[in-house]
Amino acid sequence: MLYFQQSKGKIGDSTTKTNWQTLFAEAQKQQVLNRESTFYGINWDDPQITSSEKVRYDACISIKKDFKAPSEFSSKTIAGGKYLCFLYKGPYENLGFVYNHIFRDWILNKDYELREAPIFEQYINNMELSPPKDLLTEIYIPIEK
Repeated sequence: MLYFQQSKGKIGDSTTKTNWQTLFAEAQKQQVLNRESTFYGINWDDPQITSSEKVRYDACISIKKDFKAPSEFSSKTIAGGKYLCFLYKGPYENLGFVYNHIFRDWILNKDYELREAPIFEQYINNMELSPPKDLLTEIYIPIEK
């Protein structure tokens, strides 16, 4: 189960950062963080199509199933199904280029069919402890069988 909070705005700007800080602080307050906690970002909108102030992004932290989230936060699970998974190493601000490469060189060239589910990212290491060039991000693209 994921403990999450949604923000609207350009991904990577102060809105996204504030969203993560608020979620992380509340997770610490609620004592739901542990060594097994994983961190995800769910991208609901394509920032090349949707105006930046309307782009929805969910900052998510994995939690135990029996935790009841405070009212300003919610919980969810990521939909099952088949995903293409890509591992990216480098700063988050380059993720837009990575997505362009994925869609141009993989999705379109390999004839994959996307399904109606959001793209999500799993952040493997901590941006507070790792230099930007060493950040690892797994990108999950939902596809049909």
